[in-house]
Amino acid sequence: MTDQYPVVTWITDHGNWPSFSSDGTQVVYTQIGPNIGYRIAIVAATGGTPTVLDTGLHASSRPDWSWNPDTIAFTGQAVEGGSNRLWLIDSDGSNCRSVGMYAIEGNVLYPSWYQDQTTLVVANYFQLEEQVQVRLLKVQMGSTGTTVSPLTSISNITAGRPSVNPSGTAVAFAGNDGPYDQQNNQIWSVVPPSDPTQVYANQGRSPNWSPDGQWIVFESNYGSPSPADYAIFVIASDGSGAVGQLSAYDYSGPHPEWSRDQTKIVFGGAPRNGIGVIDTPAAYLPTGSN
Repeated sequence: MTDQYPVVTWITDHGNWPSFSSDGTQVVYTQIGPNIGYRIAIVAATGGTPTVLDTGLHASSRPDWSWNPDTIAFTGQAVEGGSNRLWLIDSDGSNCRSVGMYAIEGNVLYPSWYQDQTTLVVANYFQLEEQVQVRLLKVQMGSTGTTVSPLTSISNITAGRPSVNPSGTAVAFAGNDGPYDQQNNQIWSVVPPSDPTQVYANQGRSPNWSPDGQWIVFESNYGSPSPADYAIFVIASDGSGAVGQLSAYDYSGPHPEWSRDQTKIVFGGAPRNGIGVIDTPAAYLPTGSN
């Protein structure tokens, strides 16, 4: 693998949680600022003036663009300071609607689409004995209503941000043993109804499965000179082989996500608190053993 990291193209300032459109020409993300709070916006994948989607909600964030080019999932609050719930909005900013999950306690965050375009997995954060716990829920939307079923249990691994593999058979996620602690997350995978298995044993967060199913990209501060600084890494989806580093630590590289043609990765955060895009040719992917 080359010793050089891919060049970063910064496409907009002040954002996080980016996701490519199905054709790779646009990126949906969360704008963040003291005067705007959290809101959903779309920008061209090459950069330009963002378009803000008026959701009519509070704390709209963590969007994930469906394999359907017309639909975006995100989380937000119907009442300011209330629970985060799962919502859908058309990519032109119209038809914002709730996904019925009202019986679920706590907050719902980090939606990730299955390719069937009617099913998502989300992370459900809730309090148990004064500690934050997180489990993964599968949300299936049908003509007769929404069905919610657990994919993980806090009795095995507490889960964080999930990502569904292309076949819909497995979900990668950030997780740890015991109460949720993202500073001690590792990368895991679960094939329900089996228990999760560990993919990456060092600190790692925000995994995203490649469209061909072979790779998982994630963020980690392992080896960083500062615990606050993260880089983008990639590993084979079964955890075998070497681990490749795709960015310097000073970019932080939070919440990386592949384009659907697997030629680019988008990420949000430092040093400009903006949205960056890198190319991912084969020269940057790891080979050999750990």
